[in-house]
Amino acid sequence: MRKGSEYAQDLSRIYPLHVIVVGLVAVFLLVIGLMMLVNTIV
Repeated sequence: MRKGSEYAQDLSRIYPLHVIVVGLVAVFLLVIGLMMLVNTIV
């Protein structure tokens, strides 16, 4: 386990751009997953 101070340093290094990119990738994967799920059902 890592110490709390290191965790806080990691959080301070996260930029809004990183959060946006990760969010877009997550939405993209979610959409593709739903499309695959619908194609297997239909």
